[in-house]
Amino acid sequence: MCHLLDQLVPPAKFKGMLERHGAGERPPKVSAAQAVEKAVKTKRTPGMRSLAAARATDRKMRAKAKRKAKAKASKKVAYRAVTPEHFRRALMAGKRKLPKDLRPYVTTYSLEEYRNMGAKFRVSRGGRSGFALKPDGDIISVFSVPNAKQGAAAIKEAKRLGGWKLDCFDGYLAQQFYPQFRFREVSRLKWDDKYAPTGWDFKKHGRPDVLFMELPKKVRRKK
Repeated sequence: MCHLLDQLVPPAKFKGMLERHGAGERPPKVSAAQAVEKAVKTKRTPGMRSLAAARATDRKMRAKAKRKAKAKASKKVAYRAVTPEHFRRALMAGKRKLPKDLRPYVTTYSLEEYRNMGAKFRVSRGGRSGFALKPDGDIISVFSVPNAKQGAAAIKEAKRLGGWKLDCFDGYLAQQFYPQFRFREVSRLKWDDKYAPTGWDFKKHGRPDVLFMELPKKVRRKK
């Protein structure tokens, strides 16, 4: 503590304190907090000036973080309920914007199938992303056009509406993308050429397993 006070109180002032209170007396007790506060206010020492600068920097960083959070909130992706017809049109338009070899990764059903599955259909404003959610919690036909970066928003919205399971090909989606939303593999199915999606690029993507993934029961949203 003495070493700390030596750093906080200038030597000349410290000597004057001793003279005023007598050589055999102890100077009044000064807490470290009080000494720091006083030194910062009077800007007496280089160390305290550095501390004041650090505090100012900290305030600026907090203000910047708040502005960033506000900007992020303002960019939140809004989804709206649409008809099966509207959803399929948006889905097909989105698929056409994907690189040709990636289009088979997005499962597409016929309009009749969409009409009969009783699902909820959601599309973002501008039609840049969307998904369908079956009554049993199965998330299907998730899409996001290139550079939209709305895939994460689509999954979060699907979870909010009660989605808790999905399936996908083994690879980036199964190993990195979906796990960040707490989806975990529960089973897998070996590739079968008989069920290969139309336009599948075997040379580029091989023959991956189909993974079935679910959210842990404790984190599923109750209906």
